[in-house]
Amino acid sequence: MRSSAPPRDAITIPILPILRALTGVIVVGIILLVLSVVFAHRDQLLGRSAAERYIDPNAYQAVFLTGQLSYFGHLRVDGDVYVLTDIYYVDATDPQNTRLVKRGGEALGSREPMLIPQHQVLFVENLRDDSTIVGAIRAIKSGQTTAPAASVAPSPSGAPSSATPTGTPRPSPTR
Repeated sequence: MRSSAPPRDAITIPILPILRALTGVIVVGIILLVLSVVFAHRDQLLGRSAAERYIDPNAYQAVFLTGQLSYFGHLRVDGDVYVLTDIYYVDATDPQNTRLVKRGGEALGSREPMLIPQHQVLFVENLRDDSTIVGAIRAIKSGQTTAPAASVAPSPSGAPSSATPTGTPRPSPTR
């Protein structure tokens, strides 16, 4: 008759502690996975866009649109629409008299807010309080009808400057 006890020279490995440790590792892995998915999609879960996190509500923003238009004002995001209030733009129709203008006095008689579809926005920048545009806006609000021409000179083409260089690159004189 054979006994059910293992032979004396055999090594026995208890499987239950190994299964418990493996289960703990799997549970921790699942928890980390769920937390990383929640963190990555926190904006959708909270009902706000990623752009909303970066827009400073206390500052003016420059909003650059397709078609080489740009506006300055206070921006907020409402779903897939950008809502701009206290709106200004650069009037460069006369290159000798470029000026910042408060939107609304045109023949069209626009009212605020301006609703801009998200797909029309190229990029948005928060403006510093000491920027030329913010200074010109303050000058208009203090009673001047337009901002001084020199303070809001646009780029030579009348469009917002681009970070992409144009023309052919030339070697540096020091190389």
